[in-house]
Amino acid sequence: MLPNKIDNLRIDLEEIAPGEFVIFAHFQNRKIASLYLKGGRQYAIDCLELARRRILLTVTGEDVGDLGEKVSLELVRLSANDS
Repeated sequence: MLPNKIDNLRIDLEEIAPGEFVIFAHFQNRKIASLYLKGGRQYAIDCLELARRRILLTVTGEDVGDLGEKVSLELVRLSANDS
């Protein structure tokens, strides 16, 4: 993925209710993936930072593929490792 395309990838955290959060991944202002989290704010922030690192590594890798699919798979892996 070209560096200027990485600039268009945004991963944000939103609190939807007390103790409930969603990590949203957007590319060019379009939502491409999300992950629901339940727990404290610090837990959600830690998950957000881990998701950002893992997604960045995944999308900048040499594999060519659909960005939305890569991001979604990384969020699923993050969720599975958390169980």
